[in-house]
Amino acid sequence: MMNDKNRFAAGLFISLGASLIIAACGGGGGGGTSNLGSSNSSSSSSSSSSSSSSGGSLAWNVYDASVLPTASGAVSLANSTSTVFTVATNASDFTANGNGTLTLNSINIAADTPVAKLASVWDASGSYPKSATALLRVAPGTTYALNRTLDLELALADSAVSGSRVKMVISTAATGVQLEKWDGTTTQAATVPTVDTSVAHTYQLTITLSSATTGSIKVYVDGASTPVLDVSGTLRSTTNAGDNYISFGDGGSSTYESTLDWLIWIPGAYTPAQLSGKLPSNIGTTTGY
Repeated sequence: MMNDKNRFAAGLFISLGASLIIAACGGGGGGGTSNLGSSNSSSSSSSSSSSSSSGGSLAWNVYDASVLPTASGAVSLANSTSTVFTVATNASDFTANGNGTLTLNSINIAADTPVAKLASVWDASGSYPKSATALLRVAPGTTYALNRTLDLELALADSAVSGSRVKMVISTAATGVQLEKWDGTTTQAATVPTVDTSVAHTYQLTITLSSATTGSIKVYVDGASTPVLDVSGTLRSTTNAGDNYISFGDGGSSTYESTLDWLIWIPGAYTPAQLSGKLPSNIGTTTGY
């Protein structure tokens, strides 16, 4: 019997936060011209030159998706240095499109789980509260009714101990946006308001931890003031002690297809209003910000 990956195709985008604001700025990781237009009338202009990690008084970590996540200098860090993601398996499922966007396509082989991961991203000192914010803009593939777009995952463990991790799933058109097993057992889907994942959106994921294992999670879409997902309590545990990273890609057994415009992250918990006008320059469409 043919599996889903031989039949279908799908799409990708998101955001997260931690309690430090780094006042540094750096150069961008390649020129990123955006093809992912606004899903409504309030979009910014597409980028035409290298991205800047400086946005207002905030210093961002930036992957502008203009090159493969493993390419030299792909990530511009807030401390003015650069680094790369690692992709453990199926790296060929990522394609740099030459127009400032990155395609993920894992629909051809059922076992493919390409995930780009960057380790040692968040404060691991053991001091609380701490918080993190991540944003991305992503568009689904052509068969978004059948397949997922993208997973975004943050793990915030302190050194050598277990901690919390949060996985946001931009799923099929029928399912929308989810927080997968956010408390270890419950998968929470956005229902009021619903999110039309058949078009491109800017997703913001913000996490505030009151301890290593408890905190709150908010997901915002296109800069709207009301989160589409808002949960709090005991959070899902990291797989391993000391897990501390940001990752994106196909983190499950479902089929994925999408186009990523950019991904940025910063320590601290922010609302969309607090980030208005403070995103990095020249990353692409920044609807709502």
